[in-house]
Amino acid sequence: MTTPSCPKCGHPVAADAGSCAACGCLTNGKVPEELLAWARAQPFDQEAFLADLREVEQTGGLELDAFIEGLLEPEAAKRDEQ
Repeated sequence: MTTPSCPKCGHPVAADAGSCAACGCLTNGKVPEELLAWARAQPFDQEAFLADLREVEQTGGLELDAFIEGLLEPEAAKRDEQ
C-alpha cells in the first residue's frame, strides 16, 4: 500500500490525517475538529455582520489598494514602535 501525499506540497501524510504537517493544507477535504471547535467558540454578532455586508453592497467595498494598506498598517505601527 502506498502512502498518500499532500496534493499541495507532495509531503507524505498519514491516511487518517486531516491536514499536512508540512504545509497545513487540508488533505482529506474535511476541516479538523479542533479548528471547528475554535471557530464555533468565536463570538459572532449577526446584526453587525449584516450591517457591514449592507455597507459593502451599497458602497462597493474597498479598492484593493486601500484594503492592502489597511492590512499593512498594524505592521507599520509595530516597526515604528521599535
